[in-house]
Amino acid sequence: MRKILILLLLAVSLMARGTVYYVATTGNDGTGDGSAGAPYLTIAHAIGQASAGDTVYVNAGTYTITSQVAVPVGISIMGAGETSILLAGAALEPMFLYESASENTNGNQSISYVKIDGDLTALQAFSIRRRSNVVFDHITMVDFIYVGIEYYGGATFTTVPTTYASGNKIRYSTISNCCSRRDPGIFGAIRFGGTIGMEIHDCVLTQTGRSLGTNGNLLYLWGATNKALKFYNNTCTKPTTDGVISGNVNGWNFHIESGYSYGYEIYNNTFIGGVAIDFAGGIQVKGDYDYSWYVHNNDFSITSQITAPAAGTHSPHAMDLERTNEDVVVTRNSFTNYPTAINLTLSANTYHYERLYFTYNIFSNVGYSDGGYAYGGFQFVGSETATGDLCSDVYILNNTFDGNGARGFIMLQQPYNMDNIYIRNNIFQDAVTWGYIIAWNVVGVSATPTGTLTGFYIDNNIMYNNATSNGIYYREGKTMTIASFLNNQVGVDPLFRSASDFHLQSTSPAIDAGLDVSATTGGLDFHGASLYGAAYDIGAFEYGLNRLVKIGTTIPTINYKVVLIDH
Repeated sequence: MRKILILLLLAVSLMARGTVYYVATTGNDGTGDGSAGAPYLTIAHAIGQASAGDTVYVNAGTYTITSQVAVPVGISIMGAGETSILLAGAALEPMFLYESASENTNGNQSISYVKIDGDLTALQAFSIRRRSNVVFDHITMVDFIYVGIEYYGGATFTTVPTTYASGNKIRYSTISNCCSRRDPGIFGAIRFGGTIGMEIHDCVLTQTGRSLGTNGNLLYLWGATNKALKFYNNTCTKPTTDGVISGNVNGWNFHIESGYSYGYEIYNNTFIGGVAIDFAGGIQVKGDYDYSWYVHNNDFSITSQITAPAAGTHSPHAMDLERTNEDVVVTRNSFTNYPTAINLTLSANTYHYERLYFTYNIFSNVGYSDGGYAYGGFQFVGSETATGDLCSDVYILNNTFDGNGARGFIMLQQPYNMDNIYIRNNIFQDAVTWGYIIAWNVVGVSATPTGTLTGFYIDNNIMYNNATSNGIYYREGKTMTIASFLNNQVGVDPLFRSASDFHLQSTSPAIDAGLDVSATTGGLDFHGASLYGAAYDIGAFEYGLNRLVKIGTTIPTINYKVVLIDH
């Protein structure tokens, strides 16, 4: 009843702004006039009669589309819901084309309450080119071969525009099985380049239905630079792993794969399987924004712990950071069942890491179930060409790490230098093989000097039930210069409420034992709660009766601003 009421209200609203042209399976393009009583038969014909401000209303039924439909500016398409089916009847690429000659042309149009079915025949559903304010609202899209929805702001997908396309949105929609991988990069259930302020929210995005190694990305952003993306309240699903990587096609298994980015905010999403965010396709810098990426209040998981996959398979990570990453903020997220949640790989000395913030996150049940080479929380690695001073000002603050087969939580295996690394107010529990931190010289790159580890500030942490007597595990002659090692509680039980609930008991030694790092973290815990007690607590949660909220409860959005602490 509520959905019917919404549709009626929308119909009334559309009539108020322009003419409504009706399409029905019983209509006639020759004798009809587009009225409710004498509808047209085809969508293309109705669009040809409409003008800017008008709406084409698609009655319930299945409409087979065998040739590309061009949609001018200002014309909207609306249906009766999933019963209004636009079915591909040919190998179209795209099925619907929204193209303007000038950048950032105001489309002022929407596509709503229809089902678009590619029937695994059409290559692409929609292409929106050099248009702003084109909105997808309450649509269902299934079974396109390579691309569901594409936006680009310049002359091509990879051309950086002079004026970025703006005001585009995809919301309250379901997109499933709309992307196989192909190169060069012409794929993505959703893909866009040259946009600013794109919003994707309250959607269900799934790509699990293709053959092993060929499930494409849910978001493919490795084209022209995008700015100020907001991606929130979505549920995204990929396979846990997707086969052995072959060339540039098979085995890559990303939800979001990004090229050059500025000011992205990813929040309140559920990511299941695969590699949720790949920050690897270009240079990630903040530009005119407070951050390059602000990733907060998300739930990242794979359905259960896995054994180490076959050689050459891309292991599931919540995040992959490669190439240059600056001013990345990752806070108030949960990471569950990952072998290694966050992988940081530098491939050459032309790239670097600087000002990375990981605060108030929960890493639970991490590691491989068979005890394979996995490091739970973070893995810093690099190729033999990644040498020099490439990593500085990394903040790992107020996180909770719980291992189940993890060899450790922070792996440092790199040929580049790391300096000013702050590891404070964390709880490290159950790294069973090596230790909570692993420092390891690179093996197999004998011609390259290994990187130095200097300026490590390891303060006010709890290390409990970890291998190496809760100490740092050094391998292959690696050394580390620790600038500060103060107020740590080594071998002390943090007293979580249970094996799966990492809130603190009233007698926990973590209460009021933290260092004040609020200038960097904002001082708000996993739930957004502020200081409670004489001092900040250790771990992801502040203790207090008014803070007893179950994990999984809706989390408030926190306005976060990156502020470097004075060191």
